[in-house]
Amino acid sequence: MRWIAWIVLVIVATSASRGLAQQERGISVTGYGEVKTEPDIAKVSLGIFIFQKDLLAAKRDVDKKIGDILAMLKKMEIKSEDITTTSLNVNPKYNKGGDSVAFEGYEITRSITVTLRKISSLNELLEQSIGAGVNRIERIELATSKEEDLKNQVVGLAITDAKQVAGRIATGFGAKLGTVLYVSLKSGGGDVRFNVLSEPVFPEAKYQPGLIAVTAEIEAVFALKD
Repeated sequence: MRWIAWIVLVIVATSASRGLAQQERGISVTGYGEVKTEPDIAKVSLGIFIFQKDLLAAKRDVDKKIGDILAMLKKMEIKSEDITTTSLNVNPKYNKGGDSVAFEGYEITRSITVTLRKISSLNELLEQSIGAGVNRIERIELATSKEEDLKNQVVGLAITDAKQVAGRIATGFGAKLGTVLYVSLKSGGGDVRFNVLSEPVFPEAKYQPGLIAVTAEIEAVFALKD
């Protein structure tokens, strides 16, 4: 039994040594790609907030404002498929003082999300929406209609960068770059990351969207050969 145990131990040790040697013959690198572009799409989330004790009156008020906003969006020639409305959100509010609880009223909210494909009209959209009854601008998300093309472009740049970095390292150690053993495309939450490089501001009532940085990150492991 001891001889069998020794044989198994030698085989395991030899296999582990070979595995370690194989690992040492690889190189792991990270490649980056980035493209900057001006956004041409804005996704705008608009909100209506009303506080009333009469729930039915509040609902009718919100419904009227939603109708006015939808009519305004139609005049701006925004297509119906680029408009999304949420359901009515009702939140009763109470004032708790000591042992008593007094009803104060209802918070009524509703939102509309608009995909604006003519970003030069963004300031007009905001002003017209406020005039139609919007009292909350919840979110403005900038995007680009060239998303798919830019994705392919930044991934290609990341691949080229990974190859170049791996090649330089291999040459520095007197080796040559072999085949790719492993590849992983990384980015926060998806294949490509969109970052607004400058904060949106309103100088002289003009909306300046800044730039979008589209980035990709690739981890790759290459074999090394003599």
